[in-house]
Parts: sequence; C-alpha cells; structure tokens
Amino acid sequence: MKLSAAALHSQCPPKCPQCAKPVVLRAPDHSERVVCKNCFALSEVRSGVPRELKLLRELNEAPAAPPNLLPLGATGKLDDVDYVVTSHLRRKLRWCQETREQDEYWLFNQETGFRRLLHCENHWSLAEQLNDDETEFYMSQVRCRGLSLELFDECFAHNEFMVGEFARLAGAASPRKTALFIRPPFLLFCTPHKDRKLGKKQPDHEWWLAKYLEPQVIKRAFGLTDLAEPQNIAPNQPFPYRATYFYGAGLAALLFAIWMFALIRSDERVIYSQTMQLNPVTGSEETQVFFTEPFDLAPRKNLKVTARAPVNNSWAYVEGDLINEATGLVYSFALPVEYYDGYEGSEYWSEGGTATETHLSALPPGKYTMRIEVQWEHWAAPFSATVELQQGIPRFWHFFWALLAVAAIPLLVGLHQHSVYEPDRWKGSPFLPHRYKPKDDD
Repeated sequence: MKLSAAALHSQCPPKCPQCAKPVVLRAPDHSERVVCKNCFALSEVRSGVPRELKLLRELNEAPAAPPNLLPLGATGKLDDVDYVVTSHLRRKLRWCQETREQDEYWLFNQETGFRRLLHCENHWSLAEQLNDDETEFYMSQVRCRGLSLELFDECFAHNEFMVGEFARLAGAASPRKTALFIRPPFLLFCTPHKDRKLGKKQPDHEWWLAKYLEPQVIKRAFGLTDLAEPQNIAPNQPFPYRATYFYGAGLAALLFAIWMFALIRSDERVIYSQTMQLNPVTGSEETQVFFTEPFDLAPRKNLKVTARAPVNNSWAYVEGDLINEATGLVYSFALPVEYYDGYEGSEYWSEGGTATETHLSALPPGKYTMRIEVQWEHWAAPFSATVELQQGIPRFWHFFWALLAVAAIPLLVGLHQHSVYEPDRWKGSPFLPHRYKPKDDD
C-alpha cells in the first residue's frame, strides 16, 4: 500500500542536518523551511519521499525563546476550520515611529493550507495569503476582494526567533520592507520580494490579508484560560464603540414599536361635532353662546378640539369650556380662526386658514358638557362655525421629537468617540488622511 507523504513522514521523520535529531513535519507537502526545535538550525524541506532537509543556516548558540502562548502541535478551530500550530515566529516591527514585537503562529489545515495568526500588543489577527491577480493598486490604495484599503505605513520586519515549519519567505534572515494597508477590521501586508533562485527582481509581491479577531475568539478556539488585555489601538482594530450607535437605534426601534402598538390600539372617536348658525349681533363685542348635550369622556385618552369657519380676509374667535358635571371643574380652550390673502405688487400672499385645532391632555373620566362662545369680525352679517371634539388622537410629532432625541444623543456621543478614536489610530503615520488632520495643520 502506498503511503502519503504525511503518513510516511510520521513513521520516518527526517533528521536535522545539524543535531541529527528527528524533526516533526506537520505539513510536509506544504512546508519549505523548518527550524529545528532542538538546535534552531534553519533547513530547507526538499521534495522526495521521505522528505529530506538541507541545512541553510547553522546556529552556534540557541536564541532566547520568547513566551509562547500556542505551543507547536496545538489545535484549534477558527471560522469553522480546524488548524494545527506548525511554527512560532517573533518579529520586530517598526511602524508609526514606534518599534513593536509581533508573534506569529503559523497554522495549517490540509484543505486551506497555511494561515498566519498574528499577535501584537495583545491584539490578534488571522491572515491568509493572496495572489497578485487578487489585488490592484490605485494611487495610495489597494483594492482586493471588494475592499479599498488605505496606505497606513511602511515598516521593516526583522525575524528575532523562529521554530517550526514555514513557507519560503518566512525564513528570510534580512529585514524586509512591508507596506501596510488598512480598512478595519482588515489589514493588508504587501512585501515586494526577490526570487532568490533566479537571482533577479520580480514585479510580484507577497500579499497577506489579515482580519482582526477579538481575544475571546482566540481563547475559545484554543482553550486558553487567560489572555492579556489589548494595548493601544491596532491598525485594523474595529471601532469598539459601535454599540453606542446600535443602542440609539435599538431605543428608537423600541419607541417606534411602542408608538405603532399605541396607534393600532388607539380608539380615535368623535365625541361631538356640530355646525352652529349664528345670527347677526348688535355690536362687535357681542358673542353668541351654545351648550352641548352631556357626553362621556373615557380615561387616559387625549382630546383634540377643531374649529372651522368660512373666514376670508377676516377672523373668528371660538372659546370653549369642558365642564365636569360631577366635580364642576372647568377645562378651557381658545381657537382663533383667521385667513388673509392678497397681492403685494405682482406677488400673491396668504396667511392663516379656515380651520385651527388644539390638543388637550387626558381629562378625568366622566360626564361633561361643553360651553362654546363664538365671536366674529363681520358681526352684522349671519355667520356659521363648526366645532368638533375628538378623543384618543395619536400625536405623531410628539413621537417624532422623542424618536429624534433618543436616536440623536447616542449618535452624537458615538460621533464624538469616533472623532477621537480614529486620529489616535493614525497617530504617527506619515500617511495620515486629511480628514483626521488637526485644523491647525491645514
């Protein structure tokens, strides 16, 4: 029976060319470089069955190993893909005028290949390699997979510690210049590289697209018990206060639902509606008074009183009292109705209208009588006026202003937080977007 390279390797692992101890290859069909965990010699993984190792760089003294959160051979699941940790690499990076240390854990899955799990200042990102044809330069941006990423900075990366299996370029000993492009939660690494075998410059780049992961995701994926809190702001860290916007939107949605429920359950009804025919009176100060038949008002329902009159370049004035027959309490209202129009030069103008209304808060339930008193400008001529009383009227504008206030306050808080957060992200970058520059720098 013919065995696969992985199965054959597990039975007969290659030996380190320097210390002659077995070297575990967890991805023998994909690894190009391997660093022995015993003597830290760097070797090339050569094709063939079984795999052979060719020494590339000897080490006379073992380097100091940095803290390792994910040991070689550890397994975990990210985005529903099972991975095994094949290597650990410590890089020293410098961007935004500061030097940082970044740990990289190379993860392997037989179907998806290698992924890089990046750990810097307690921030985590998972990166996958892209092909050149997946990216497109556009001025200071790169477009890939439907994203437009902005140039954030250029940095040099220097390997300080390596152990385990890598792709070819991860084992580069000399510092490598890398451009960083961001669109949170994504971070794109672009590294021009030289084909060492041919010894000539190639137009190709090495591309890695990383997506930010919350520390809780890493804890669950690899069964870690404790992780330190992130420090500073990572280039691709999402704005952490988006919940402020969702909070405002949630409250607004809740208020809207309550209003819709109240609208559906509202019992809008006409309590009284009557057109009164008014006879001429003897003077401009004289009024005519009417009393309605008793009617019932329901509890906890507001009132709307509407007055209509056929005014035309004139006015009418309606006053009313709602009288509680049980208690004698009086609730008054006033409704001026006026309408004027004309021409000023060749321009037409108008103001007022033939109807006006007022809203009253809910009154104590019970039986009421309404007293209506009407006065009109052309008192020597007959006149008519209509008064209508309704109960249980939904107030749209009250809802609108409440909705605006509930949504606006979290929105303003979120915008303020965003205006502070984004300049801090770009602080120190030579490619600071104009929108984040202080006004004094304009």
